[in-house]
Amino acid sequence: MVYYSLARQVGGNHYKQYKIEPVVYITKNRLSYSMGNIVKYASRIDTRDHLQLNELKLKVKDLQKISHYAEIATELAIEEYEEAHGTLPDNWADTDENPDAFGSRNNMESVDRAPKRGAG
Repeated sequence: MVYYSLARQVGGNHYKQYKIEPVVYITKNRLSYSMGNIVKYASRIDTRDHLQLNELKLKVKDLQKISHYAEIATELAIEEYEEAHGTLPDNWADTDENPDAFGSRNNMESVDRAPKRGAG
């Protein structure tokens, strides 16, 4: 399908280099708002020239946004699980079954649970 609206980009051209623009990928794969923003910001990271101070600042800001949206997605996933199944036990992520990319234990104990909406 041809997307005539994608023939132009408002505010730069950092997405024009891709075979599939992030908005198309995000929409066709029905990603959540948080995950879509992670894809969007990750897609443009390498368009930044980190040897220029202003571009480095923008790159770091995009990386911080990715981290923030990952935190949001984590909290929403925990909240959704707890709404369906009840409160998670304190050691719910203490397992050797899912090592992270570096081969160490997946240390999710540090993830703070967001307070329930409306909770004081």
